[in-house]
Amino acid sequence: MAAQYLQLSESSLAIGLLTLLTGYVGADIAPDTIIERLLWPQRFSNGFNAGSIKNALFLSAGGPLHGTAIRAIDTFFKHGLQKGPGRGHLLGTALFPDTGISYKMYPGNGKPVEEELVRNGLLVRILKCMSDTSALISRNEAAASMRQQINVSHLEMFHFDNIPPQGAIDLDAAEVNARTIIALLASEMPTMILAIVISYLWNIPAGLLYLLPAFLKVLSAYTAVRREDLIIPHHKGSGQWQATSEVSQFEVHIPGEGFQVISGPSDLVLPFFRHYGHPIRCRWREITQMAIVAAMGVGYPVTFVITMIFMSLKVQMLWAGYQVMLLFTMLAARYGGGELWGSTEERIAKALLEAEKAGGGRIVVLKNNSGGLVGARLTRTLHGSYTEGKNQVAAIVSS
Repeated sequence: MAAQYLQLSESSLAIGLLTLLTGYVGADIAPDTIIERLLWPQRFSNGFNAGSIKNALFLSAGGPLHGTAIRAIDTFFKHGLQKGPGRGHLLGTALFPDTGISYKMYPGNGKPVEEELVRNGLLVRILKCMSDTSALISRNEAAASMRQQINVSHLEMFHFDNIPPQGAIDLDAAEVNARTIIALLASEMPTMILAIVISYLWNIPAGLLYLLPAFLKVLSAYTAVRREDLIIPHHKGSGQWQATSEVSQFEVHIPGEGFQVISGPSDLVLPFFRHYGHPIRCRWREITQMAIVAAMGVGYPVTFVITMIFMSLKVQMLWAGYQVMLLFTMLAARYGGGELWGSTEERIAKALLEAEKAGGGRIVVLKNNSGGLVGARLTRTLHGSYTEGKNQVAAIVSS
């Protein structure tokens, strides 16, 4: 009997050490975007659909997030959100991440070039979802011999009056909807399966412990800070879309991605760089969101202690195996472009790429929460050097 107990103790100790090591390594592997997804569910679930299998497999928050949570809380304190209502600023925190990229604005009409910060910049973040250049390579015979491939994306923005036959893409929803909740629960599918199995092996209350990440995600969605809608200026005119002579050019260089030139009326383009998506200050929502981030951070240590002390050896083995699996899923999300999976950016990028492949100058229409419309048309070219890409940008800007 004593030998059997000793064997069980040794097995439990080995599992505990494995899980502890998993937590130590996983704390550095977990991508910071997991917290950003938690705090902005409407943005990161807008592109979710029945084919979003990777969201269900690789975006669980059941792993060791204490390192990621601490870094997010650091941004809150660094920007002064703890000082009181209306204090501090949200740009650069986990509530409203800053790309750290700047853009050059060419207003035309002899006006000087202006340089400003992209801030969160939806249109620029879309470019990160366009890494597939196979269509460009197939159109460029010299692509195979290029020393490097520099992508230049030209995005034209238009005023739009009517929704086209292919429909319009809804931007971030103002309120939590069915898509948001389904996307959140789908991302915790592995965790829910684990909870069901543990409930069967041990008991139902024990299984409920492992549903904490799913519960916190849903709670965060319903207490999320409100966001500013995209401001689309009223345009007087007739027809489906109107080009305008008052076009400004916006040049953006993203290292590792290429160049982006956005053309369009400044009052149509600038809201994407300035206030769109900015959180609307609400003290109780901000405090709740910060508390949820903290709870997500302590979730792993608390679950670890309870599992190792109170759960059976079978449950410990199952949870340890689950944590090892999460290490690999977090790695896949971190280095596989998971930061924008299922997001508004990915949804728009897919539509733009499909329109580009279809040809004929097809336009993708975006719709804000008040029904305002804006059209976008993408043209991409591939170049063999930074200089060639820069020359192409100069040609677009001067045209």
